[in-house]
Amino acid sequence: MNKERRFSTDLIFYILGAVIPGISNFLIILVLKQFLSPIDFGIYSIRFGLVLLLAIAGVGWITQSIVRFLAVQSENRLQLLKTSIILGLIVLMILAVPLVLVLHLVIHDTIVNSMLMGLALIATGVQLILVSYSQANFNSKNYFKGEILRTLTYLALAFLVVKLNRSNPIPFLWSSYIMSILIGIFFLMFKNQISIKVLASVDISYSFHKDLKLLFHYGSPLALWFILFNCMNYIEKPLLSFYTGDYAKVGDYQAMFDIILRGTNIFLLPVSYAIFPHITVAYEQKDNQRVGNLIKKVLLLEVLALLLALILFGLWGFDILVTFFKIPDLTEYYLAGFVILVNATIWQLAVIVHKPLELNKSTMKMVWSLFYAFLIYLFLLWWLPAFFNFQLAFFAFPALFGGIGYIAFSFFHARKLEIWNKK
Repeated sequence: MNKERRFSTDLIFYILGAVIPGISNFLIILVLKQFLSPIDFGIYSIRFGLVLLLAIAGVGWITQSIVRFLAVQSENRLQLLKTSIILGLIVLMILAVPLVLVLHLVIHDTIVNSMLMGLALIATGVQLILVSYSQANFNSKNYFKGEILRTLTYLALAFLVVKLNRSNPIPFLWSSYIMSILIGIFFLMFKNQISIKVLASVDISYSFHKDLKLLFHYGSPLALWFILFNCMNYIEKPLLSFYTGDYAKVGDYQAMFDIILRGTNIFLLPVSYAIFPHITVAYEQKDNQRVGNLIKKVLLLEVLALLLALILFGLWGFDILVTFFKIPDLTEYYLAGFVILVNATIWQLAVIVHKPLELNKSTMKMVWSLFYAFLIYLFLLWWLPAFFNFQLAFFAFPALFGGIGYIAFSFFHARKLEIWNKK
């Protein structure tokens, strides 16, 4: 299979692997919005977002390192995976323990809910590592099937929980989520011909220190990057609850944010998944022309997708949110929806623009670019909502302008690389 055809095939499967689970995720939000009280949904959605934030911040740098190096590595693949899982579990435990303690002792969640959130964090992180292993092995079909299985399982279990147990559904929702993640993990292990016994038998005594050094040298700056990035997609929600004290409004905003973000990611995130292993191989083969062409092609597709998405949202999208997801039919939410949509797309453009820095292993330049963007975000988040009477759109604007700033800063650092100058 030639390179262009393989990239197109991977892209199709990554899109399919996002479309069907994306529909399932919409249905999950629909089910939860229908059966949970607005306050319960608001509280659950903030905690769910926190678990995803910590999981991505904890192992996102490891998953990016796996894709960056495993895609061009013919040997030592299982050794690198085992080292990554060990390192990932250590990081996830470091995050999970204080999370559980803070939730139970400070926020006064029940010990059961707190423990389940800790387990959900660890399971999510391990699943992300195995997804990146499939991605690096160009197993887009496995990603496609695994995501369908995982999300459909959670949808079915969540529906049963909220239908049969309305008095105390939250711990059962967490249990359902953990079960769906575990099913996804075992599916990916099976399809990648990995078992716990096989991993246990892999000898990493000679490769552990080398692989650990590789992961830390390339990935540790990315750990800071993921922390800053995920904070920029989360901080405004608890801040909104702090300013308004209205968890129902927070729940509606979170639901709209999740739906638009997931809808955008259905079509744009698979592009990032598909392109990274391909440009990594091309970069290692010193085929800078192919790298640059793929990046420019993807950026053009994403800009066109944004224009189409804005038209569709204006015509039908907000009406769908109001009719099916109980989003208030107010101008405040309508304007916020447009800002969230542009924000989501800008950040997908941003992670493509910075790919030359990733390929060049200039991860610290990525961190500095995001740090400057984060300062813009914090300043605007402190000033804009209060100045405009806490209208929802102005809680979303800071991340949008932060994304534009990040594109400018990262392109400034990458502009002299041969990838952009190659004709």
